[in-house]
Amino acid sequence: MKKKWYRSNFLKACLIVFFTVALALAAVGGAFLISMEVQGIRIWGDDGKTYLTSRSLAESVFQSSYEILGGIRAESVYSSVSGDEAEEMAVDLLSEEISKIDPEMKTSGLAYSLDDIQKWSQSAWENYEQQIIVCVTDSGEEYYYYKKDFLKMAENGKITFRWDKGSSEDYGENDQEATNYVLGLLQYEAVSRSDFEGLLSVKDVTRNVEYVDIFNWQEALIEEKYLPIGADSFLDAVNSSEEWKGRLSEASSALENTLDVTSDVISRMEVLKQHQEGNTNLTYLYVDLDHKQVYTNKSVYDDFGAVSAENSAVLDKIEKSGAYIIVRPKLADCQSNLNFGDESGLQTWQHTLTQMGISEDFIFAAAVDEEFPIMDELERANENYNRYMSLRPVAGQMLGWAVFLFLISIVWLTIAAGKRTQDEVIHLNLFDRIFTEAAAIGVVCVWLLGLVLGIDLADTFTNISFTSNEFYILAAFEGVYTAVMFLIGYLSLVRRIKAGTLWKDSLLRWILRKCRQLWTILRTKMHGTLEFLSRNTGSKVKMILLFGGFLLLQFILNGIIFSGAGGFMLILMVVDCAAMLYYIRKADGRDRILEGLKRITNGELQYKIPAEKLTGEQKTMAEYINHIGEGLDAAVENSLKNERMKTELITNVSHDIKTPLTSIINYVDLLKRENFTDPKICGYLDILDAKAQRLKVLTEDVVEASKASSGAISLELVNLNFIEMLHQVMGEFEERFQEKNLTLMVHLTDEAVMIRADGRRLWRVLDNVFNNVVKYAMEGTRVYAEAASDHGTVIFSLKNISSEPLNISADELTERFIRGDSSRNTEGSGLGLSIARSLTELQGGEFKLYLDGDLFKVIITFPLVK
Repeated sequence: MKKKWYRSNFLKACLIVFFTVALALAAVGGAFLISMEVQGIRIWGDDGKTYLTSRSLAESVFQSSYEILGGIRAESVYSSVSGDEAEEMAVDLLSEEISKIDPEMKTSGLAYSLDDIQKWSQSAWENYEQQIIVCVTDSGEEYYYYKKDFLKMAENGKITFRWDKGSSEDYGENDQEATNYVLGLLQYEAVSRSDFEGLLSVKDVTRNVEYVDIFNWQEALIEEKYLPIGADSFLDAVNSSEEWKGRLSEASSALENTLDVTSDVISRMEVLKQHQEGNTNLTYLYVDLDHKQVYTNKSVYDDFGAVSAENSAVLDKIEKSGAYIIVRPKLADCQSNLNFGDESGLQTWQHTLTQMGISEDFIFAAAVDEEFPIMDELERANENYNRYMSLRPVAGQMLGWAVFLFLISIVWLTIAAGKRTQDEVIHLNLFDRIFTEAAAIGVVCVWLLGLVLGIDLADTFTNISFTSNEFYILAAFEGVYTAVMFLIGYLSLVRRIKAGTLWKDSLLRWILRKCRQLWTILRTKMHGTLEFLSRNTGSKVKMILLFGGFLLLQFILNGIIFSGAGGFMLILMVVDCAAMLYYIRKADGRDRILEGLKRITNGELQYKIPAEKLTGEQKTMAEYINHIGEGLDAAVENSLKNERMKTELITNVSHDIKTPLTSIINYVDLLKRENFTDPKICGYLDILDAKAQRLKVLTEDVVEASKASSGAISLELVNLNFIEMLHQVMGEFEERFQEKNLTLMVHLTDEAVMIRADGRRLWRVLDNVFNNVVKYAMEGTRVYAEAASDHGTVIFSLKNISSEPLNISADELTERFIRGDSSRNTEGSGLGLSIARSLTELQGGEFKLYLDGDLFKVIITFPLVK
């Protein structure tokens, strides 16, 4: 065979290298695009030639403007509070109002210094504790205590406990025992309300406050770092305030909400500090025309005041300063030279900035110094944009070459995978013989593990950022690693498909095969179980019910006598189950023996009772019964053999008799032609002729009966009109009926009744039954012939009165050589009805005789042709 060079190992190695290089280039290109996104540079749709005309700058200005407006809104909230004044202001959690602290100020009872709230909101206030004890009075009021304070008061005797009536039997009679119980119980955090059921406690006898219930508070309470004004603790303020008493959950939520809002406001105000003059290249101006206030980071705009025609020059200056945006919501006006993409983008930004204003009538302007004199985020973004945009064509070419190499390599490797230069056989390696799903999952898991470990290790030792050179080196390394893992999995998949082992070596196929095998085993077991239960089901159900009743009685007695001893009960269960299995097996063996006896009795003499599943006496009994069956089978076989020998003897003898009988008939005929005049000689010849003809008929009937009983007759089945044939037969016997003075009463259907039969054999059947009537019917009586179709069959019946008493059974009349005339003086051979029955059954019909006194009735049934 000619070697195919494109399958050589050297070329495959080169293609693998090309493929790896392609993925490495693609990874570096992808890393470059990721870096652009991280720097805020749009990969697609940014047609700006410089940063000032790019959509990236427009998005940065919009984001900064959004944050600045949020900071201005936050600053307006605390505009009346600055510096040390915050220490003199208070925040009421109920009204959420800020007011000056003075001795006569009225609060809801839960108020904090504004300075404390500001400090608290900036600290780690997310810590929570659940160590709160709730005490309930007779009137249903709740009082709250820190768990540590509650335990300390109990240990110092400031709180005593006693039990309600009816509880002393379980927990003790005196207060000290109750106190010890409660102190021990409160050491656990997961204490429910029901654990204190029946307990009474008294707090501070001088105040005479009695609690009827105590329990742990199940919600979370923020860690208390600062104290409310005029209270020793948060809980003390809640307990002593009429507005907050019994409302610990609402008070806790109000405190958390106040801290959350304050933290957000302070964070927003920090944005304004970051955009102070000298810190940024972005200039902003916000003029509140409703309240005549100006917010700006340019000192030259502090005296802007109310906008009028005189100071519109300021806005003109902003327009000429570089990239800018000016929003006038009242005038529905928005001016900008930023790259918003389209008009809809500009309108969206205008609407967003309008919603952020703190008044309805305001002017907001922002501009970027195109010289970027200050080193800030905008200046760094400008440098990155210019650098990345200059490298974007290089990245595009790199991705193009990567795609080109990838396609060539993957197509070539797919064609050559699994084949060598000198043959067409698909060669599989050891990895290709692993389960398909296991190999795929293994490759993916190893790839993901290596990917994650590579990133973690590189970040640990080099502190990689998205803009560093190490990031691109890592991307190239991960690309090479991905290429190797992909080729391992992909080429193995290709080889499996070519070799036709993808499904053959599939784990799913193996599981399905095992499931099918298991199902076959279970089905066999289930079939065996059902077969077992189907044998004498009533007996087995009765045994199981009786045994179940015995077990129930046993368990009841065990519970009464031995108080339900577990070990003894287990032993009884094991013994009872073993006994039940033993008796069920014995019952099954008995059923098998009964089934065997039934089948042998019904004629299945060769049936053998399976004795391998029986034991003891049952096995011995089954073996004896099997031997009985064998003996009966031998006896029946011997009887059938004798019957066949008799049939063969009759047939052979009949054939041997026909030869001399034919000669006798021929010679008698020759003698009759001599025209003897002596009457005695003529009489002798007539007798010889009659007896010879009768002997001939008898011989033919014997042969016919032998063939019919053995089935050695060839049938030519065709569709026949049964009614038409009956009319023909009755026409043949009309004269003979008249000679016997018999009246034929015919009741036949007028419709054609089609059956499938052999015409010649069916004629013989009807001829025999009608001939039987002529021979044995009483003279001067009526004979009834009836035929009708019913349920897909045709039923013909022929009834007559016998001239001789019928002292035998109907079954005997269909036996061979049996006649109703016991004296055997009639001309019959005793074979007519036997032949008629055999021929009827051979043609698929049914032949029956009925006797009622002297009434003789023949019924012949044939299925109709569909």
